[in-house]
Amino acid sequence: MRIPRLFRMDPPLDLSSALSGFWLTNLGQRVLQEERMLIRQVLPRCFGLHAAQVGSTVDIDWLEDAIIPHRFVVDKHIGVKGLQLCSDPEHLALTAESLDLLMFHHGLDVCSRPQAWLREATRVLRPGGHVMIVGFNPWSTWGLFRWLLFPWHRQPWLQRPLSPSRLADWLTLLDFAIIGLEATYAYPPLKRAGSDFYWKGWAWLLRRFCPQAGAVYVLLARKQSVAMTPLKLLPKVRSVMTPVWLADSRPASRDATE
Repeated sequence: MRIPRLFRMDPPLDLSSALSGFWLTNLGQRVLQEERMLIRQVLPRCFGLHAAQVGSTVDIDWLEDAIIPHRFVVDKHIGVKGLQLCSDPEHLALTAESLDLLMFHHGLDVCSRPQAWLREATRVLRPGGHVMIVGFNPWSTWGLFRWLLFPWHRQPWLQRPLSPSRLADWLTLLDFAIIGLEATYAYPPLKRAGSDFYWKGWAWLLRRFCPQAGAVYVLLARKQSVAMTPLKLLPKVRSVMTPVWLADSRPASRDATE
């Protein structure tokens, strides 16, 4: 286990602005298109009345196709498009057990304390509610480029990736049940739009034999509810439970002795 330092010279790095610039590139637009198609397939599994998208690095309503009627965006930056609640994701201004769906679109990839975000999700979700996490997959071709230190390894999607297995462990400790995981975009991180044509064979093999090794993943988990059986209050039975020998051992009255 890595022990953190007591004193830090620099504040934790916030990669949200850098990731917002990445979405404007050709590569970012192609990834967003794949993510939108995958999220549309996952959203019908979530139901309820209230849904929130926490953390926004791109101006897209990801919950547009959800069957949940009340949907809103939460972020700590005021200039976010479609913002309805300005709040810190680590301390959401929401009551406990008030949401049926909570979505993190690459928010855990750019924040400095992802565990705090997940703990807050546990607080605001109702029993049976869902949390949907969209993130970059370090166990993919994109993650391989990070370890090989290619010239573009400084990209924001390689700075702080979280593996799905680690997220699953964290969510399990927070009493979540992992429903499943799907990944998409099996192409390498090449900037040119026409470069994907030469990697169609590689992408087909990856989808065929390693379907969860795509560049981005969508993980869905459900908050488990603890079934509790209320105990009925027992009536006062102290007099019934009094031993007979104790009742007979009391001294007789004076009238009875006379």
